[in-house]
Amino acid sequence: MGRMEWLVKNLSSDFGKSGRPWESVFAVAVWIFWKMRNAEVFQSQEAAIMDPMNHIFQLVDAFTRAQSRQGMGLVKFHANSPALISWRKPEIGWIKINMDAARQESLRRVACGGVARDCQGNVVAGFARFIGDCSTLVGIKMVHLESDSLMAINLLNRPIQSCHPCFGILIGIKRLLQQDWMVRLDHVLREGNMVADACAKHALGKGTDLEVFSVAPAAVARWVKHDANGGGLVRSGLA
Repeated sequence: MGRMEWLVKNLSSDFGKSGRPWESVFAVAVWIFWKMRNAEVFQSQEAAIMDPMNHIFQLVDAFTRAQSRQGMGLVKFHANSPALISWRKPEIGWIKINMDAARQESLRRVACGGVARDCQGNVVAGFARFIGDCSTLVGIKMVHLESDSLMAINLLNRPIQSCHPCFGILIGIKRLLQQDWMVRLDHVLREGNMVADACAKHALGKGTDLEVFSVAPAAVARWVKHDANGGGLVRSGLA
């Protein structure tokens, strides 16, 4: 039985003996076990789940009650208002670097990219790589680093244990951060990180090893101009 067939079968069958809908129990269990795995691998600060099965049943029961109340018209849901997300220029004297990654799952292709800009939104330097490292920016002393990967930012902001599978890479990055410059690390929503997203997709499309530039490629330049002019993108689902 293939993976997709296994998922569909469990999400559409009536297994289990708990008296609860199996498709709900299965879906919640997969989610909880995935969270527990990630918490262990990435040393999450969330409270540990001591009794996973009881926790899963409690969540399923709460979900079932909520569905019941909604079906009886006792609860009305209101969509949160959309919000306009835009890139923000760094403070005077600072350089802001935005980074992102792109992948083609079917071809197992991965690339990364990033761009450094000044307080006017001008490109200082950038890179696009079909996986690998990037060059340093000589002479810059104040760097504001943004990524739309909250997990990556948290890994760099928190202590790391030697048993972590990415320990060597993370320690190398932390040593770079501790050199003779000031560095801020912040998470940014994807809509505020579109230049870096374009860099990563540019590298993914070309498939080349490493491209370093001071003039942004055409696919990236349109987003540089968009950000410099204060443009934003609407993100739904924010309060």
